[in-house]
Amino acid sequence: MTYMETYHTMNMRLLVFLVTLLSISNASAEEGGWDWDLFDGEGWTPRYAYLSDDNFIGHAHYAGLAYYQKKGAEQSGMSFRYGLGKKGDKVNIAYTNSFSFMAVDFGLSYHFLDDDNRISLDGSELLGLEMGLRFWVIQFIGVHTEETSWVTLAYGF
Repeated sequence: MTYMETYHTMNMRLLVFLVTLLSISNASAEEGGWDWDLFDGEGWTPRYAYLSDDNFIGHAHYAGLAYYQKKGAEQSGMSFRYGLGKKGDKVNIAYTNSFSFMAVDFGLSYHFLDDDNRISLDGSELLGLEMGLRFWVIQFIGVHTEETSWVTLAYGF
């Protein structure tokens, strides 16, 4: 197993561990543990999407956390996501505004490409503006960098 395969495997295990830990913490809140209700749209909320084929990082698991504040039926707040792809990784910090079945994310993302990735860019081209649009579990995630723009289809929450 190469260094990059080991790196991706460890990142995936860490991601699964964190999502599991946060899900369990929801159950422990009723027993006097952490006071996180992860799925009520207020406070810390998990975010996940499976990217079908991102131009830079390929097929990817894109997960993280958002901190939402609720205002009636609307939730808004900051979100942080980490994408673990077949050809690289991605980090995203965004502002999210959502209600019932629809959400809009807008922020910055930075791509870390693997050495064997067919795309060779310098550091300034790896930073991009990212906008996501979610309808139920279908998401469209668009990225605009200095040299290129694309939209990726994703599935998640």
